Amino acid sequence: MPEVCAGGVVRDMGDRTRVSPSRRSRERVGRSWVPSVVLAGGVLLMLLVASPLRWLGLTVLGQTIPIRSVLDTQLLLGRAVQLQGQVGDRAPLMDGQVYELSDSTGGIWVISPNLDLQSGEMVKIRGRVRLQSVMIEELKLQEVYIEEHELLERRSLEQSLLLPE
Repeated sequence: MPEVCAGGVVRDMGDRTRVSPSRRSRERVGRSWVPSVVLAGGVLLMLLVASPLRWLGLTVLGQTIPIRSVLDTQLLLGRAVQLQGQVGDRAPLMDGQVYELSDSTGGIWVISPNLDLQSGEMVKIRGRVRLQSVMIEELKLQEVYIEEHELLERRSLEQSLLLPE
């Protein structure tokens, strides 16, 4: 009759063979965990590079991100981001202005306390991503915009043409 000893060793006293499935399993797992970890790490890295999550990581690091990433990534709602682009159309408000900020990936509206920004200027800003919902009849419209907290850099159109970004 087989006998189970400590460590998972099975001994069959009849033919004197010893089998240790648990030891063999540990050895097999011991050899194969490195490729599994490398594979899992590679998949994770690929997901971060190829997914909108990469923009979330860059915002934590305080890096400038493309405007398209703000428009495409719901995870950024309510988070502080840093954007750079050219000031486009503007409209005055009672205590600031709203302007369109555009880069090579798209455009987004920015609510700013700065009254003196001009169309054509290049700016780098830090602000919070917001979402505004509006009901028109039975249609719900949503617009993502930036609530500017800080103007980090500002260059006139002439300076932008002379200086590299």
